[in-house]
Amino acid sequence: MRELDWAEAAGLSDLFRIVFTQCWEHVAFTEATGTEVRYEELANTVEQLHQLFVRAGVRLGDRVALLGHNSAHWGVVYVATIAYGAIVVPIPDSEKPKVIYQILEHSESKILFVSEQFWEALNEFRLSSLQAIICLQNWSILNTVNTSLREWEQRRLEFPVQDKSWLLERMSHYYSHTPETPVVLAYTSGTTESPKGVLLAMRSLMLNVNYARKVIPLGVGDALVSVLPYSHIYGQVFDLLYGFVSGAHIYVLFSSPTLPAICEAFMRYRPCLIQMVPALFERIFKSVIPTWWNLPLPHLLLSTPLLGDVFRKRLRVRLAKLFGNNFMTVVLGGTPLNPIIEDFLSFIGFRYSLGYGLTESGALVAYRTVASGKKRSVGIPVEGVEVAIRNVDSTGVGTIFIRGANLMLGYFENMVDSKASFDEEGWLDTGDLGYVDKNNYLYVRGRRENVLSLEGGVLVSPEELESLMNTMPHVQDSLVVKRDDELVVLVQPTQEFSARRRLSEAELFFLMERNRERVNSRQERRVQIARVQIQYLPFELTMKQNIRRKAYLEADLSKGHAEQI
Repeated sequence: MRELDWAEAAGLSDLFRIVFTQCWEHVAFTEATGTEVRYEELANTVEQLHQLFVRAGVRLGDRVALLGHNSAHWGVVYVATIAYGAIVVPIPDSEKPKVIYQILEHSESKILFVSEQFWEALNEFRLSSLQAIICLQNWSILNTVNTSLREWEQRRLEFPVQDKSWLLERMSHYYSHTPETPVVLAYTSGTTESPKGVLLAMRSLMLNVNYARKVIPLGVGDALVSVLPYSHIYGQVFDLLYGFVSGAHIYVLFSSPTLPAICEAFMRYRPCLIQMVPALFERIFKSVIPTWWNLPLPHLLLSTPLLGDVFRKRLRVRLAKLFGNNFMTVVLGGTPLNPIIEDFLSFIGFRYSLGYGLTESGALVAYRTVASGKKRSVGIPVEGVEVAIRNVDSTGVGTIFIRGANLMLGYFENMVDSKASFDEEGWLDTGDLGYVDKNNYLYVRGRRENVLSLEGGVLVSPEELESLMNTMPHVQDSLVVKRDDELVVLVQPTQEFSARRRLSEAELFFLMERNRERVNSRQERRVQIARVQIQYLPFELTMKQNIRRKAYLEADLSKGHAEQI
């Protein structure tokens, strides 16, 4: 594995020049269609896009918006925008048109690059403030009042592939950022209805990329399979940006790939590094590990010295094979990993690691390596980041606050929220609950806003109950809500089980009632799930593949999303 020399790199523009210079003929992306895109082609496209920006009147610090699924073109627009000195605005591809209009208006974006399928759902009259709308698939101009851009569109077709020396000379004009220069405006809804724009500086992205290289080094040509959405900060920084500036070979999948398609890509391309959200990993886990894995008797047999060793190895190999069995580690981040599944992964010796972060930190706050042995922890704070626990309750759990050089500049055009988020000493309230042990390992227990208050002042973290329910036989996913001061669990059966066995409501009730009893047997008497409701339709999910909890808090579940049994 040959690592690129980053010694002289002060910012991303320097890293772009390095990777273009040293990986000129290497493949950067392989699209889902099989099309290969080399670094030299991307360097040529960056130059073309810079000419477009000049004609559109894009100035330093102007915003350029991106809306589409993962692709090589998405990646090259991201690189070109930063290298030009503009600010890239990645729009989550799960957002509805109403929110997209809000983001474009609030960010005051000058140009929108959009995939054809999203363009069809938009009303161009709501986008009149944009200088240009460009198709991500073929760079055609979808809408503009600037005649100069029409000329660029015609000339682009005649634009020759320039030689290396000419393009390298043009790269000397890439913008030289200071650590405080804003480069990304990432929108997150958080706990509000209107999306908030998180403004990230160069220092934030560089700290995250440099840390990734330190703990999980990538070399030229190393394979990555992108399953994280580039529009989310996790996939953007660690799948796209870190992979790109390392000279890696990034394989892009079709939008919304099925579980078999994802596993097939892993087995075919055998990536060196895999990064995904826990929800997706847990789906893969359940597809290959027998449903009895969490029952007491099989677990006791797996613990025996000889026979247990053999079967643990078989399960480890079986699971690793689905990921290509060539990975340094599977990095799980974005949301907490189910602690019971994590215990089992450690038990069979599977290679995994955990990360914890948020958009406001440019992705990463804490990371736990494979060899740390600290189960259920998200790791120790990354370099340059401090963690403090405040408002601690009687159990030692409190609100997680963070401070460090990787934190955002603030919320764009929103001084009120920016000032409210930081205290006078620069600490940011994450809204997450957790604690830190004596060795400085951080443990995350859930979101503060999700805590349920029952009669008698009993506080319940629904995530812990859901994690346990999700390990029960034939459960795909679950959500715990409060109804009439009782805990109710919405349960979605596994797709494989539903397709294989057509059960009556009574039979399904019996199975899920058994699961409810198992969960309750592990809880104190004050924290008991009173009822089960079957979720016949798939849960509405966020970009992180979490259940969109707010959609189910006030719904009439017996008539809408779920059916009570």
